[in-house]
Amino acid sequence: MESRADRIRWILKTRGWSQRELARRAGFSADSMLSNLLKRLDRDDGAVELSTLRALARGAGVPEAWLISGAGSPADAVEAPPPEDDGRQAPPVGVPTRLGAFRG
Repeated sequence: MESRADRIRWILKTRGWSQRELARRAGFSADSMLSNLLKRLDRDDGAVELSTLRALARGAGVPEAWLISGAGSPADAVEAPPPEDDGRQAPPVGVPTRLGAFRG
């Protein structure tokens, strides 16, 4: 894989993730951010800040050095981290989900 964009696309393909999933795992605020990032990298491999690439590497569970420079191997990666809890778990049974749901 020659470029950073190629390595990101490799992550998406091998993990079976959408751009939205990788963006979420990397902590991006907008789903379109990854699409825009890939377009910029296709034009200029240095067009993205290292902090953004590091966040992608952490979110994907791949070595930063591999994603940034191609050094090493993605096989050196740790297993992909589980998706983070977004706080939207269902409440336990019997717990009101809004104020006034239970009136005594």
